[in-house]
Amino acid sequence: MKRVCVLLAVLLLATACDNKTKKTETNTAPAEPQQPNATMVAPALSQEYFLWDDERVAIKGEVKDGGVWLTFDKEQVVYQTFNDEELYRLPDGPVEVEGLLGEPQGICIGDIGQDFNPILCVLLPEGKVQILSLWNSISTGNLEATLMPFDGIVGFEAGPGGEYVGEDGEINYDHVTIYALDAKGGKVEIPLYLLQNNLEYSENNDALVYRLYLSEDWKMQYVINDRTHEKMGEERGRFWELEADWDNMVFRFGYELTEALVYSEDGVKGNDEEAQGVFEIRKNEGEWNVFYVTPIEGIDFCQKGLNKPVKFAVGSAYGG
Repeated sequence: MKRVCVLLAVLLLATACDNKTKKTETNTAPAEPQQPNATMVAPALSQEYFLWDDERVAIKGEVKDGGVWLTFDKEQVVYQTFNDEELYRLPDGPVEVEGLLGEPQGICIGDIGQDFNPILCVLLPEGKVQILSLWNSISTGNLEATLMPFDGIVGFEAGPGGEYVGEDGEINYDHVTIYALDAKGGKVEIPLYLLQNNLEYSENNDALVYRLYLSEDWKMQYVINDRTHEKMGEERGRFWELEADWDNMVFRFGYELTEALVYSEDGVKGNDEEAQGVFEIRKNEGEWNVFYVTPIEGIDFCQKGLNKPVKFAVGSAYGG
């Protein structure tokens, strides 16, 4: 992963995002992936996103018919991510973003992180915002946007983040990001979940496997499997950060689960769910592939009791 180091001068040269249609060269061979550029992006009804070929659109987003539609250049995005076409989980052609909680007023697609990592931001009525990780969507098939804890947002700005002063005294930045802007000129960075996405717990004599799937765009799945890896139950929703202590690697999250699924020989039965709670994740220094999860309020994830940390291991499968 290439590190983004953007000098202050880049900010002065940042230009508005060009939403005009550009020509497509279908026979262009993939080049070595480059780091993303910092740009200024305003909400628009149409947005183009480019990877290593600035003449060939990799992802296009468009507001139409009361929704948001995405079109992917499959060759480009597969090459940029896992380089395995079998892992691409979306259908061909335009796909519609799911779960929007109002009519979209505009969109923004920009990178967050130290490499190409396109995040779709959707502006909704009353200044609310939902986001979607597009790399996560192509690898899981999940197109449901997640509500962020923002109100009163009027637009977005994409550019450098993580400001620091280098040894030469110059101001540098360690990543690129997207900011949500309010009417008073304030801005807040669109946060992503940055810890382990897939955690699981089981005991040697336990017939059940408990899994937590936590996506970088704040989707949450709590899944109970049997020993043959067949799902028995699942609850889905969103989560958000309450507290973060990076020095001691202790993090507290709130969550809201709104959908429950029960799996049986008769098929899958779903119903609405109203479960809210709080949990903590802690990572101890020197322990690899291990995270301690403590249910504080709401669901007792592993039936060990609330406020009792449980040793989760890094899992190996997506819960989709």
